Amino acid sequence: LTVIPKTRPLKVPPPKTFSLTLPQTLALLAAAGGDPVTHAMILTALHTGMRIAEILGLQWESVDLLGRQLVVRTSLTRTGLMSPKNNRLRYLPLTRDLAAELARLPHRSRDFVFTDGSGNHLNHAKARWRLSKCLERAGLPKTGWHTLRHTFASLLAQLGVPLPAIKGLLGHSAC
Repeated sequence: LTVIPKTRPLKVPPPKTFSLTLPQTLALLAAAGGDPVTHAMILTALHTGMRIAEILGLQWESVDLLGRQLVVRTSLTRTGLMSPKNNRLRYLPLTRDLAAELARLPHRSRDFVFTDGSGNHLNHAKARWRLSKCLERAGLPKTGWHTLRHTFASLLAQLGVPLPAIKGLLGHSAC
């Protein structure tokens, strides 16, 4: 006769990354409304699922506003401009809203899409600070850019988009 000991569930901290609800995403976008660059960055994350390094590394030559598509070909890391995480180009559709938002930003053919007031590309610290301020204004919990990537995937899953399609949009390699 084997006796199985009684156990209690392990206490684990809540996950660091969670998904925002649709009302929370709307509140976040409203909180960013006064800053067109931050608003466009948040909308890009929510509508494409791009990593923050890919957003910061996005250049106008990779954006086709008329064809409503962008190509993820670079990532801006702390050490400089690199190829994306999986070393493959990724083609992403632009929603009408996102294409219109990007069209309102100042752009030149080879420059970065998201820049500060002086035309310099934004770095990770500035992007984190901008998101933090918007979350605070919206009354949302403190989180990072990766949450917006999770939100994109979660909303697509809730709409019934097949998981392989979501993985492809996120740039996950096949297992």
